[in-house]
Amino acid sequence: MQLLMEFKDLTRRFERDDYFLQASGSLSENETLAVRGPSGSGKSTLLKILARLLAPDTGNMFYKGEAYRQIPPQKWRREIQYLSQKPVVFAGSVQDNLRLPFNLNCSPPQINYSQDQASSYLEAVGLSTAILPQSASTLSGGEAARIALIRSLLVQPNILLLDEPTAYLDDSSAGQVINLLKTWLVEKDQRALVIVSHKQEDIKGFNQVKFLDL
Repeated sequence: MQLLMEFKDLTRRFERDDYFLQASGSLSENETLAVRGPSGSGKSTLLKILARLLAPDTGNMFYKGEAYRQIPPQKWRREIQYLSQKPVVFAGSVQDNLRLPFNLNCSPPQINYSQDQASSYLEAVGLSTAILPQSASTLSGGEAARIALIRSLLVQPNILLLDEPTAYLDDSSAGQVINLLKTWLVEKDQRALVIVSHKQEDIKGFNQVKFLDL
């Protein structure tokens, strides 16, 4: 199995000077890394550092053996997609939201928007294609979370960083999302997941799980 990501001795001081995040770990292809810890331990902060949305105070990160400082941030964030706990949608229709990364050149030149793939993902998470012309501003929290996930999947990342991906979903929809992620993870080599979730059912859904306790 190829080692996709490694992070060593990452630290980040919180606003509380008496506490700071410290973490090391690695992720090979087709693996899931489940990050655990009490509230305030830095789980979301770690995901943001791995996504290069926050800079670590010390430590290093490697993607496919290359140090993060040697990789352009745009390329890093394209291949390592971060989904925040609160789903983000933008002005326009649902279709506009799914096409957005391609309009912003956030996907590799060889990857184009696929309506067939988008429709397949929508069906997998229990949403109809009839939602596509709907204004994204009218989506429920659960619908927005699923659209945000599909938008990330369409650019064909290698690693997904998921912060409470089923927080806005009922049990049925959560099960559909986890099943989609399980399928996505093993469809191709060089794919992996990092997940923060308070739902044990989410973690149990995956094979090759290892844990990082903060």
